[in-house]
Amino acid sequence: MSPSVVEDLRSMGEKEGLAAGLRLLLAGGVSVPCSARGLTLVPTGTDGSIAGWALPGAWLPAEDAVVTVLPHELAATEGLELVEVSNWERARPGGPPSADRIELLLAAVRLGLTEHMLDVAVRYLGGRLADGRPLTGKQLLRGAIADVLAELETCRYGVRASADRPAAAANLHTRLDTAARSVRNFFGAAGYLRDHPVRCLYLAELVHVTWAGIPDATRY
Repeated sequence: MSPSVVEDLRSMGEKEGLAAGLRLLLAGGVSVPCSARGLTLVPTGTDGSIAGWALPGAWLPAEDAVVTVLPHELAATEGLELVEVSNWERARPGGPPSADRIELLLAAVRLGLTEHMLDVAVRYLGGRLADGRPLTGKQLLRGAIADVLAELETCRYGVRASADRPAAAANLHTRLDTAARSVRNFFGAAGYLRDHPVRCLYLAELVHVTWAGIPDATRY
């Protein structure tokens, strides 16, 4: 996998957002992983252009899949939709051709998205005052921002260095989870509101939980 591919995905996530990054990812012909119930998240309106769908140990070519769009208000705020994939009796054994790289591709999108939201958070904090000074002048907050910057720098290196080692992506997602939660906290209570832009980080984590086949994804 070319390092330029993951960099393009990182840049798209940073500049255009989660749905745009996922659209570019799926344009590469990968099969979308589903939870054990056959549920997954994709950009709105893309199911007709997706190459296939996958469960652990099986994959379903697009022409054999039955895809039903389900309501999901939070996903819709970021241009995503929840879909249920069925007709798995037509599935083929084994993993899809793209199974070894999709987590790394998704990590690149999440990295760009988190970088953007950190920039938004720093500007937000810089505009808020405590004792007449911007919050970004507070030592504890400066340290917290520095910790996130260091985490994202590690992820930048990891995304570039792992372009030929997709299996290393799991550690990247763990680091991105940590960074994203810190960024959400920078917005205080506002960061937990549905209409706040930082919701994109929550949804990006939910996409990963579903696509990676993490056991908790069975509840979605």
